[in-house]
Amino acid sequence: MPNSTQSLSSLLDQAADSLRRYYSADTSDADRTKCLRDTAAAFVNARDQFYTREGTPDYLGRTYAYRRWVREVFSKANVPGDEQNSLQSAIRYHTGNLLRDRLDADQIEALGLKHSSPRQRSTEKRERTSETLSLFGAGPAVTDADDVVQAVELFNTFLRRVHPATLDAPTRRRVAAALRGLADSAGAVAEEAGRRRR
Repeated sequence: MPNSTQSLSSLLDQAADSLRRYYSADTSDADRTKCLRDTAAAFVNARDQFYTREGTPDYLGRTYAYRRWVREVFSKANVPGDEQNSLQSAIRYHTGNLLRDRLDADQIEALGLKHSSPRQRSTEKRERTSETLSLFGAGPAVTDADDVVQAVELFNTFLRRVHPATLDAPTRRRVAAALRGLADSAGAVAEEAGRRRR
């Protein structure tokens, strides 16, 4: 539920205090995460008190007045200018989670937001990454064409980052031998796959 009992001034103080604690030398990593969540909670509560041209709460945080309020928070908390972008990104993660806890499905859709929260998308990405990396370990035969294509695309992305011209001669020879071995193995698998398709 929206927190209508706190004034913008009170929310500004709350957010600034959370950010000051975030930068405190004796704040642990777990406490720093809580500071970001507390800051995000103040930001979301503040958005209830800023309105778009259509007269709806500025849940997306895009109005000039809201952004000016956020700048006041950062100024009061003495956040270094060169850290503001990365800090805002971290707060945005928690803000996205809190908004999805607060708003119903229709409101989320009307705002053009994805229904899954940043937390859910992060978990899904970790799971996909774990599944992809498991393809490169020992295990049963790989029989899913999508798995093969995904692994090949991943390796092609890696190969685009290899620049042999920047390597010394002995290193280039090692790289060339490794890649020739890979090409031979890939060629043999491709040949077998092509033969079985006929």
